[in-house]
Amino acid sequence: MNFLDQLETFMPHGMCLLWRPELMILHIGSDALIALAYFAIPFGIAQFVNARVDLDQGHRRLALLFAAFIGLCGITHVASIFVLWYPFYVTEGWLKAATAVASVATAIFALSLVPKLLLLPSAKALQREIDDHQATLRELQAARAALARRVDMTESELRRVEANYETSDKLLRSVVETVPGAIYAKDEAGRMILANKSTLNFLGLSWEAVVGKRDDEFIDDAEQAEAIIANDRLVLSGGGIREMEESITLPDGGTRTFWSTKYPMRDDAGRAIGIVGVSVDITDRKKEESDARASIERALAEKVAALEQRDILIREVYHRVKNNLQIIDSFLVLQSRSLSDQRAKDGLRSLRDRVYALGLVHHQLMATADFATFDLSSFLSELVENLAEGSGSSEIALSVSADPLTVGLDFAIPFGLLVTELVTNAIKHAFPAGSGTIHVQVNNIGEDEVMLLVKDDGCGTTASVTGEPSTGGGLGKNIITSMARQLRGNVTYSCDDGTRVEVRVKGPCRK
Repeated sequence: MNFLDQLETFMPHGMCLLWRPELMILHIGSDALIALAYFAIPFGIAQFVNARVDLDQGHRRLALLFAAFIGLCGITHVASIFVLWYPFYVTEGWLKAATAVASVATAIFALSLVPKLLLLPSAKALQREIDDHQATLRELQAARAALARRVDMTESELRRVEANYETSDKLLRSVVETVPGAIYAKDEAGRMILANKSTLNFLGLSWEAVVGKRDDEFIDDAEQAEAIIANDRLVLSGGGIREMEESITLPDGGTRTFWSTKYPMRDDAGRAIGIVGVSVDITDRKKEESDARASIERALAEKVAALEQRDILIREVYHRVKNNLQIIDSFLVLQSRSLSDQRAKDGLRSLRDRVYALGLVHHQLMATADFATFDLSSFLSELVENLAEGSGSSEIALSVSADPLTVGLDFAIPFGLLVTELVTNAIKHAFPAGSGTIHVQVNNIGEDEVMLLVKDDGCGTTASVTGEPSTGGGLGKNIITSMARQLRGNVTYSCDDGTRVEVRVKGPCRK
C-alpha cells in the first residue's frame, strides 16, 4: 500500500483525540522531546566510539548497534506526531518493525557480552590495582638501587671468584691428567672435545690427531669404533649413566678390554649435549677371571663325574640287593616245596612276603632320579597286589588309597613290613568263609604324622586282633610292634564290623 492509499484508507490519529488541543499538545510535546533525546544519544555514542580507538571490535559493534536502535526509536516518535494529521499507519508500522529488529539484535548482542563485561574491574578495583602497581614500582626502584650497590660491592668478589676458578680449573686439569684411567668427553655428534694423557697414551695418538674427530676417524678397527659410537648414542638417548665393556686394538697390535662408565652432559635446559666417560683397563682382570672360571668349570666337571660314579654305584648296590633278595626268595620257594607241614609252608610264605617288601623298596629307589626317595602310593599298590596274588584266593578283594608322600629307605622298609604283616594277618584270619574285602589307607595328618589304616569286613577274630599268625608263635605281632616302635608310632585295634587296625607314626623327615 503506497502513501496516498494510506491517506485515503485510514483516518488521522487526531480524530481519536477529538482534536482536543490539550491532548494534542501533550502527545506532540512528549513525542518531540523523546525524539530529540533519542537523536542526541546516538550522536554522543558516535563521538565516544570515534574518540575511543582502544575499544575492541565487539564493544564497538555493540555501541554502534545501540546508537542505531536509539535513533530508530526517535524516528518512531516523530512518526507518532505526523500520524496525528496524516494516517500513514502502515509506514509507521514498518518503522516500528525495523526498530524492533534493531532492538532484538541489540539485546542479543548485549546479553552475549554480559559475562565479559562482568569480568571488567570496578573503578575502586582499578584504583587499588594502580596503587599496588605504584607500590611495586617504588619497591622495584628501591631494589634496583640496592642491586646497584650490591653490584658495586661484588665486583671485587667476582674477581676473586674468577681467580679461584682459574686455580680450580688448573687443579681439575692436574687431577684429570694424573688419573691412570682414560677420561674423555665428546659432543652431541660424537666428536672428541676432551682427552687426558691416559686416553692419548692408550690410543697412541696426539691431541691434535683426535680433537674434533669421531672414534671411527682415528680407530683403525671399524667394528670396534662402531660399537663405541653405538654405546655413546645409548647414553645420549637414554639420559642416564651406563656401564659397558669395550675393546680397542692398540697400535702395538694388542687388544685391550676396558670397563667404561659414561653419562650425559646437559645444558641449562637439561638437554643432552654430549657425553663424559671414564674407561679403566680390565684386560688382566678379565684374563684372571677367565682362568678362574676355567678352573671352576674343571672342578665342577670333576664333581659331576664323581656324582655320576656315585649314582652308578648306588644303582648297582640297589640292583645287587634286589637280586640277592630274589635269590633268597628262590631258596624259600625251593625249601617250601620240600616241606609237607602246612604251618611250615605258611611260615615260609610269610617270610617270602617280607623279603618281597624289602626288595620292592630297593626296586622303587632304583627307578628314581636321586636314588634316595620315592612316592609311597605306587609302592603300596604294588606291595598289596603281590600279597593278593600270593594269598591264593580270588574271593578276597584288596584296595589301596594313599595321600602323596615322599619317603626314603629308613621309612619305607619298616612301613612296608608293617603293611605286609597287617594285610597278611587279615588274609589268613579274617575270612573263614573265604571271601571279603581288605582296604589299606594312608593319610597325612598335620606336618609330621602319618596314619596307616588296615580294615576288613571279616569275622573280627581274636587272632587278627592280637596280630598273631596261624603258627601261634606271635612273630607277626612282634614285627608289628617292633616296626611301629621303629617309626615312633602306636597301634590301635578295634573289632566293630570286622577288624580295624590304625597305626599312627611320625612322618618321614623333610629336608
